[in-house]
Amino acid sequence: MQRPLTTNLAAVSCPVCGALSSLGVLAVVVWTVAPSITFGDAGELLSAVGQRGIAHAPGYPLWVLLTWGWSQVVPLASLAASANLLSAIWLGFAGLFLFISLRELVRHDVTALLLTWAFCLTPVVWDQATLTEVYTLDIALLTAGLAGALRMRRGLEAGQAVRWWWALGLGLLLGLAVTHRPFNALLQLGLLPLFIGQPRRLWLRWSVLGAFVGGYLLSQLVWLHLPLRAGAWPHLDQGAAYCWAKPKTWADFKFTISAGPYRRFMWGAQPPLWGTMLRGDWHRLAAELSLPVWALALGGYVVGWRPAGTRLAPFAWLAVASLGFFWNYTAMDQEVFFIPAYLGIVGLAGAGLHGIAFLLGDAQERGRKAVAIILSVLLAWLLAETPRTYREVDRSTEWMAAYYADRAIAALGNPATDLICGDEHVVGDHRIFPLYYCRNVEQSTEQRVWLAPELDDNSYRYVQEWMGASQEEVEGSFQQVFLERERHLASLAVRAGGVFSAGARWYEAAGAHLETRGWVSQVTAHPVNLAEDDPATYEALVRECLAWARWCMAEHPTDRGVREMAMAPLLELSDERLLYGDPWGAFGLITLGREIAPHHDRLVIQESRIRRALGQPESAARLLERHRRRVWDITVLVPLNKALGNALYEAGDARGAIEAFEQAFAFRVPPTEKEERLRLAECYRSLGQDERAEAALKPLRDLGLP
Repeated sequence: MQRPLTTNLAAVSCPVCGALSSLGVLAVVVWTVAPSITFGDAGELLSAVGQRGIAHAPGYPLWVLLTWGWSQVVPLASLAASANLLSAIWLGFAGLFLFISLRELVRHDVTALLLTWAFCLTPVVWDQATLTEVYTLDIALLTAGLAGALRMRRGLEAGQAVRWWWALGLGLLLGLAVTHRPFNALLQLGLLPLFIGQPRRLWLRWSVLGAFVGGYLLSQLVWLHLPLRAGAWPHLDQGAAYCWAKPKTWADFKFTISAGPYRRFMWGAQPPLWGTMLRGDWHRLAAELSLPVWALALGGYVVGWRPAGTRLAPFAWLAVASLGFFWNYTAMDQEVFFIPAYLGIVGLAGAGLHGIAFLLGDAQERGRKAVAIILSVLLAWLLAETPRTYREVDRSTEWMAAYYADRAIAALGNPATDLICGDEHVVGDHRIFPLYYCRNVEQSTEQRVWLAPELDDNSYRYVQEWMGASQEEVEGSFQQVFLERERHLASLAVRAGGVFSAGARWYEAAGAHLETRGWVSQVTAHPVNLAEDDPATYEALVRECLAWARWCMAEHPTDRGVREMAMAPLLELSDERLLYGDPWGAFGLITLGREIAPHHDRLVIQESRIRRALGQPESAARLLERHRRRVWDITVLVPLNKALGNALYEAGDARGAIEAFEQAFAFRVPPTEKEERLRLAECYRSLGQDERAEAALKPLRDLGLP
């Protein structure tokens, strides 16, 4: 028998608690919203909004249309400011719907309220509400559908027939959630147990089913935005814009909505890295939700099923499906894909408290005392953790991305014909998208702007641009064209006088050279003569780069984009010094950077390269091995292991180099590591393992390389 949790703590009415859940979350979060553009996907998403275009796969048509409409109704200082505020508002709605869902589960206002706050104020969820991103809308849609289905289930338990308009509304909500993020279709399967076993005469009727299906299908019309804008958006069709997809054909449309460009991240780590992936996932999970929530969630698994019944099934499915599907997802923003799992975990926590009260006898004094104690601990934990999380996610004074874009554009001088941004030291999106937003939204320039990602990420899109291939063709031929892309981009940059913000090493191999200006780097046909540099100008540039690094690390050191971008200009200056024969000058720059951020991953890798250039591979290997012990992020471990393998190879440690290289190659990426694979094969041959040497070279032979 299912009994609701009832104690004297439920003195506050449901409507009041529902308002508190939403307005309380919004009141806290809104003070941390960024005032302008941020690093990451924000610039690309805002560019799609500003031009009513198409965002990265799956295109996010619903988000683009809603954000554009909001920006017209609430025109703040900039499009970025309007969109940032809307992210916080979506989380406020999510707080309301989650409260309703949890109350339907545990029938206890205070429990539902505290668990709602525990979810909404977790670092990753709160952070997504402070900037332009798509995930708070996703949370709002998921929780709205969950609340609607649970309320419908309560009506069925009371013998009330489902009304057709209620089914129509639920179908619309669930369908819109799928148009926003197709993966939600899998998550919605957890709603089915709510209706199985209920009287069929109350819900299994043609009018109800027809209304539900009709609402669901009606919501799918949102997808028409993609082919319509792909065909009508001249800026995109001319190739002048950095575009992610051109879903003009049925094949390209399917490729886009199925997130085709990101399939390679699914199960991107091979068995040698599974332990590392699980360790990283555990770090992420443990850092988000409070200890009392985790303890109660475990109780939900153990004792929560009996009193909660099938009402717990959607929450359990959210946790299991999200964690099971994305635990080996190797994109850099893996943590945001666990957000639906946190929804499920707070539901399990509510069921755990419900189960404890049920076992103790919730009508008895000991049951009421147990619930009161547990809720008091949860409240105390939230009050203690919220200020720390506030400091961690606060973006109210974050102007770094806007400042970087302004400085980079100013460094161009008289704008070049083409602006080409790539990357080696940092994630390319962090530099590309603020520039793209400022150039194409705020400045509304008619200048032709090309923006390319870094060489080893999202490369299908750029290959498509210059080859004119369809997206399915690109997916099949990606590896074959990848090796030629380097030379193509370098020649394009030299011919157009373009500006390229990237490391110089592959440009040198392609016959081009790099002249850095700190914020941007000019790709030229001729090498740079460092002796011709003005010492005063160079020192001023170094001081500016160091001031930038200190500002970034002081403002938001926990944000991946800010942390990576903090050292980007300094790394490029160091690269230039190393490339043109001044390793000690390069080392001095890295030393200055490590005084600001001693454990910055990119600085450590760059220092190892410099030590190798100075003839100290053993020292480079020791540096990398010490740093590797403190790293669990898979996206950092891959370049770290490549650098370590090169250092150990040059030090004559064949077995150590093999271990490091194999760890790096266990990450599923296109086989572009020519030098590293050749060195791995040589190490195997030195140990008499010719078969393994051939296996190491096979990816290169498959590309037709000699």
